Amino acid sequence: VWGKELWQEIWEMLPQSTVTVYHVDAHCPTDSLDRWFNCLADDRAKIQEAEVEAQNSDLVGMAKWAHQKCGHLGEKATHRWAEIRGMHLPLDLIKTAIIECPICQHAQHRPVPQVVRGQLGRGKLPGQIWQ
Repeated sequence: VWGKELWQEIWEMLPQSTVTVYHVDAHCPTDSLDRWFNCLADDRAKIQEAEVEAQNSDLVGMAKWAHQKCGHLGEKATHRWAEIRGMHLPLDLIKTAIIECPICQHAQHRPVPQVVRGQLGRGKLPGQIWQ
């Protein structure tokens, strides 16, 4: 219904203005329970500006550096190495650095599980199974 140009204008105006969205009771009578519940929902759903804190890029860089300097060890060893040297790095940042490390990605070869072929033996007594 609306053209592409109108949506682009709206998109350009949004960063400079405050947008408030309300529920519209267009099809509800004024004295109905639906309208009353909608008003209550509108009151409870008011949201202030949500601020999302980005991860500090310095800590991410320090976690990558610590992982490289300690010899590409695991997360607990890297965490201990950093703690001994006075760097307090969260364990989740260290795990992320290890997951993103190309050397560790290349070095961690996982064995392919072998397919079991043949028949599995049955138990000799009641209640026994192939285990």
